Amino acid sequence: MGIFQTRGNVEVGGRVTGNRDLITSSNLMRWLAEGKVFSAGMGCEATAIDSEAALADTTPTFGIFAPSSQSILVVPIFATFSITTEGGAAPVCQGAVTKAAATCATALTKSGTSLSKQNCNSLFTDSGEVTALHTITCSALTTADYLSMFTASAVDNSISSAGANFANTVISVDFLRHPVIIAAGAAVLFYGYTGTSDSKWFPYFQWAELTAEDIY
Repeated sequence: MGIFQTRGNVEVGGRVTGNRDLITSSNLMRWLAEGKVFSAGMGCEATAIDSEAALADTTPTFGIFAPSSQSILVVPIFATFSITTEGGAAPVCQGAVTKAAATCATALTKSGTSLSKQNCNSLFTDSGEVTALHTITCSALTTADYLSMFTASAVDNSISSAGANFANTVISVDFLRHPVIIAAGAAVLFYGYTGTSDSKWFPYFQWAELTAEDIY
């Protein structure tokens, strides 16, 4: 049987099942066990967040920002946005992943209200180095500043209509199907907008904070 090295450079014998398959687990479960997966959002008792009065590149509704370090690689896992008040016209949520802060046309800066952060492994109290905000003001972005963009909308009047399809009031983004890495101050930003009165949202993010050794 072959000899392998653990991630701590300790030699161990090859571990196989009776069917001679290597015993492995997913990277995501290992990151979770090591306390490298984090989340940010709002509790059930919290007040939902108003959407923006207009779509503008300088006023994201919510988002996460990688720390300035180039050695910390942030891998977004998923984001969900529950709408508690629709606001009238069909709510829209535009999402964008930016370049590193310093390489944007105007270096990306941010301010806003912090979302609650936590480690997704209850054995750890570290909440990570990502900045998670809502009701954000950031420096102006141009088309060339985005690594990727996506748009989703909820069905018009989906909350107030009798017999409406409530499943359409949750927007979900699965980043692992379309993976990106943000670092050096780059951001994942979401712009919520409703054409009449404000819609209200509960955001939830999950991500992993890694180094290159965690990926290879």
